[in-house]
Amino acid sequence: MQISVILPSFVFGPVYSKTLSSSDKVIADLMKRLFPGVVEMKAGMTDVRDVAEAHYKAMTSGVANGKRYIVPRRQTTLLEIFQALKKGFAKHGFNISDKKLKTEEALLSNEPAVFELRGFIGPERKVSNQLSIQELGVIYRPYEETIIDIRSSLIKLNLVAPNKIIST
Repeated sequence: MQISVILPSFVFGPVYSKTLSSSDKVIADLMKRLFPGVVEMKAGMTDVRDVAEAHYKAMTSGVANGKRYIVPRRQTTLLEIFQALKKGFAKHGFNISDKKLKTEEALLSNEPAVFELRGFIGPERKVSNQLSIQELGVIYRPYEETIIDIRSSLIKLNLVAPNKIIST
């Protein structure tokens, strides 16, 4: 028996059902303005389609036996996710707040959306996806594409509704 391990982190991507994963819920909560502000944090973000590609290539490459592959595209900040969501978003009736929230405020926040991310607040965790690129040939999508695709799918499935709140 041969085995290899694919290790993604936050897995995002287009949503195809009304049941959200915890990662998809973060994007939906951002769109619903459930965050009191942008929390200073970084997390590895991976498109679900890139995870599937890594699994497929690990199974078919012949070089992956006994190896572990870390597959986040890169460390992404919550601010970058906010900015990608905001791009071209107003035309859909959404307005995302980009108010900064200090680390101390985030750690003391009782907001459920922020509480779920407490484990990612703090120092950056350094990881490398180079092995998956060099050995498996995984070509990662830009994180903006992933965010646009998840945003569009959440709107299409009516899992988020437009808001008219002025950005703070």
